[in-house]
Amino acid sequence: MFKNKKSFLNNFYTGLALSIFILVTNLSFISFISLAHARPENIALNAKQSAEKAKIVIFTASWCHYCTKLRAFLNTNKIKFTEYDIEQSQLGYQLYRSLGGKGIPVIKIADTVIYGYNPDKLKQVLNNHGYTVP
Repeated sequence: MFKNKKSFLNNFYTGLALSIFILVTNLSFISFISLAHARPENIALNAKQSAEKAKIVIFTASWCHYCTKLRAFLNTNKIKFTEYDIEQSQLGYQLYRSLGGKGIPVIKIADTVIYGYNPDKLKQVLNNHGYTVP
């Protein structure tokens, strides 16, 4: 009977985390739709201001050598990011899988997803989103 209760709680918390993720994603989409219909003269942000707000999320594992290189790259360039260790965070793992993750690292910059550590592509995407990376 205890296993069923534990199993129930695990499923409950997994469902709750997934529901929160879906809610946040839907709210982001609604905000995007609102902006898409906004009049250009009412939008005060220029491209650089809007790009500087691009959030960076990385999905890693503690043993991953390329993940260590990715962290060092971002830290060296003073780029803030949110990190999920997919082996330690159930929510991180679910988000990783929702992005089609099959290997690590996975990098999400605004609406762009990069699979694996590719410094040249990473620089290009970061520069396109308002970051200055030499």
